[in-house]
Amino acid sequence: MGTGDSASHLPETKIELLDHEEHEDDDFLMHIKSPQVKPCRNSSLDGQKFSLSPTAANGHHKQGAGHEEHRTLSRKFMSMSNLHLDDEEEEAAPVAKEETAAKHQEHDAKHHTLDHTVGTVTPTSSLKRTQSELAIAVESDDEEEEDHEEHSTSKIGEELLVVFDMDRTMVGDLVALSDRDNIETNVDWTWWPEGRHHGLNADEIVPFLKRGMLRPGLISMIQYLREIGATIVVYTHSERAWASKVCAAMEEVAGFKFIYRLFSRQDCKDGHPEFAARKSLQFVCDELSKDSGMSWVSISRTIMFDDDGNVLGGGDQCRLIRVPTYDYWEPCQWDEVVNDDVLSKNSAECVDIVTRSVVEWGIAPPSFGKEDLTEGEIAADKRWEEAKQRKEAIKLSYNKVAKLDRLWFTLKESIASLSELDDDTMEVRGGLTGSEEEEGGKRECQNDEEEAEKGRGRGRSREGGGGS
Repeated sequence: MGTGDSASHLPETKIELLDHEEHEDDDFLMHIKSPQVKPCRNSSLDGQKFSLSPTAANGHHKQGAGHEEHRTLSRKFMSMSNLHLDDEEEEAAPVAKEETAAKHQEHDAKHHTLDHTVGTVTPTSSLKRTQSELAIAVESDDEEEEDHEEHSTSKIGEELLVVFDMDRTMVGDLVALSDRDNIETNVDWTWWPEGRHHGLNADEIVPFLKRGMLRPGLISMIQYLREIGATIVVYTHSERAWASKVCAAMEEVAGFKFIYRLFSRQDCKDGHPEFAARKSLQFVCDELSKDSGMSWVSISRTIMFDDDGNVLGGGDQCRLIRVPTYDYWEPCQWDEVVNDDVLSKNSAECVDIVTRSVVEWGIAPPSFGKEDLTEGEIAADKRWEEAKQRKEAIKLSYNKVAKLDRLWFTLKESIASLSELDDDTMEVRGGLTGSEEEEGGKRECQNDEEEAEKGRGRGRSREGGGGS
């Protein structure tokens, strides 16, 4: 990779992301199909041209409505902006400004509803499994160019901003973990076990990441971006208190700090209704440019990786590289701490909130908290348990293939093949979209969900994981 130190100038190089192109000599793993379980949405960006100069495009993304009539841990309803982080949590939020900073530097008295902490997308009546292939074609000009001056000390990415979505892009499906954290952290408990912290901390998330929840190749990609001087930020629709734990866990696995800034749900349309879509790169750039040495930040010097093709709107859309969803999943027992003994020592209000929430979310049987069950309720619980087991088996079966994901390895190699990162030498065509497959597993999972929904009378519209 040319940095200006070599005597001869490397040829101009371009990147093309070509969907579903077959190459005989490609390595087998580069064509491993990556399964995705997620709500259906129109995410195709095929044919879109990506360059380092902005063009206009529009995107729109909506969320499912909450249930205001129930006092539950609503995943949509209340904003975590009403909660303050304590000093320790504030310190846990990773704000790594190492290399780039040197270069350029909250609730009423009581709440009865709480917002879901993980990122969400528009719920639909069915799940979609898609498979994606990634093929890279590198074109080099044969024309000779003038030699660069020798001994250049600048890095090709020193004025490059790379924005990463978190859920299903950097990490897998974290909904099970966030459900437990949400219940333990965001309920106004009247009694809590002495010496036991509320929610999951970064150290408890790390083992999940090491087993496969962290997308393969991410650390290698991050290391390369740091080497070329790029600035890395995370932009997620998850709540900041939860996202900061996940980011801290990622940095712990990596062994170094790499996140310059974390933008979360209140930095999305939830906190800024004027945004054209769920997220805004212009907002990110405006905020970062206020920092010392960051006046260079602009849309034209930004790349964003997200598994949601509709997350940006307006002039931001051309900066988005839509990547295949990473669907690694693991169960996480929500009632490991919040068991019958803990519930019995808390107020009826707390018990009611938890009971309604876990039933509505579908992580507890329809009769949870009830006594003297009828035959109909017993039958409904049995159907729920059978559906739960089948769904979990399907999701776990995806993990073997998910671990073979090569996205970040391939993108790293492609970017590393460039001699420069400017409007003339870097051009990406199309998003890394997937082709849909109507597989039996997807249909079975969908039917199981519908059957469980009828069994409990009302259910939670729930996506297959965090997204944006």
